[in-house]
Amino acid sequence: MKKLSKICILSIIIIFLSISFASASTVDSDNIQTSVDDVDIQEISIDEVSSNEEKDDLSAVSYSNQMADEDGKDELIADENIAQNDFLSASSSGNVHKVSPSNYTKYFKNGYVNTSIVKSGDIIDLSGNFNKVNFTFTIPCSITSSLKNAYLTNCVVKYENVNSSIYSNVSNLKFTVSLEKHPCIYVVSSSHVNIFKCNAYSTGANSNPTLLVGSTYCNIHDNVFETTFTGYMNMSWKRAGILLGESHYNNIYSNDVTIKDSNGIYLTTYGFEKSNYNNIYNNTIRSSAISEDTGLPNPSAWAYGVHIMGDYNKAINNTIYLMYRGVDSEGSFNEIIGNDIYNLAGSYYEGNDGTDGGEYGIHASYDNTVINNTIHDSKITGSAIYVTVNCTAYGNVIQNISGEHAFEFSISASNSLV
Repeated sequence: MKKLSKICILSIIIIFLSISFASASTVDSDNIQTSVDDVDIQEISIDEVSSNEEKDDLSAVSYSNQMADEDGKDELIADENIAQNDFLSASSSGNVHKVSPSNYTKYFKNGYVNTSIVKSGDIIDLSGNFNKVNFTFTIPCSITSSLKNAYLTNCVVKYENVNSSIYSNVSNLKFTVSLEKHPCIYVVSSSHVNIFKCNAYSTGANSNPTLLVGSTYCNIHDNVFETTFTGYMNMSWKRAGILLGESHYNNIYSNDVTIKDSNGIYLTTYGFEKSNYNNIYNNTIRSSAISEDTGLPNPSAWAYGVHIMGDYNKAINNTIYLMYRGVDSEGSFNEIIGNDIYNLAGSYYEGNDGTDGGEYGIHASYDNTVINNTIHDSKITGSAIYVTVNCTAYGNVIQNISGEHAFEFSISASNSLV
């Protein structure tokens, strides 16, 4: 009997343990289901299966930082293994969130990314027509349009205080802006943001296609940007294609920039501190300004191809034409190398008839290096190359220029090597 009692007691204990394990298993399953429900999993149709296969490819792609070498001869060290699917992921483990105008408010609250759904390294994949909404990121994320069908009208993509070793990517987006103070892509107090293969057309003052403020280690490349305006004295100077303030160690390359009467690529100190150690190369920059009276190109003194207010920057192998000035450097220790500058045009005043011609091909400041540039086929009122104290200039080609001087030294110029 004692033996039987022990067996009964043991059986009862086993039964209680089994019930406990079953209850624990049920709780875990409930928790797992709750977690799955919290994650955005959209129902998909058969037609979307192929796009999900692309999504898998998207998450597998990585992008390495592209920085100029120490000598400035090879402007960037590029990762040749970048996939050719026209968009990149910020992280190989990031989730892809498909966002359209109908579900925008799920992913963005008051214009800011919803961090309860979107996590660091995730990708926002846009499709459709967006109007007057913002996409502001406070965590490293990428935003793209894998189908290349996202059209953003008076919208801003903004990175705000995003500093991370994880790269955020902005790609394959099409912007149209008519409002003032609506930069298409705005990077402020952030780092490691890549901007590429975007198109932007802006008619609004202070609505630059790309604006960097207090930002570092960003790459802006392979974009098509245009700014313009109607009439005259319409704040034309506030429409630079790419504008930097207090931003350092960035690379700006292989962009196609058209402006009407402003700077193509502008490192400004108006309202900001200097921008230093930036690399600007292989860009094509032009003005679209045409005189209504004569039909001649008529950019004014607002229109410089590359305007550098900062130190230790490099302008290399850019193609600049139909501008009032080609490259203007107002900082020290800048390098101006291998640029092709031609058809300088216009006159000093906005709304001119285009009969005077441009001003300078290259206007260099203290301790600048001016090497192997070509300035040609231009009517100018100044000189092809202007240098000042402690400049080094050699190997430059000046052809078919009509104007005051081929080469000009400032009154205070000394210790320059030509």
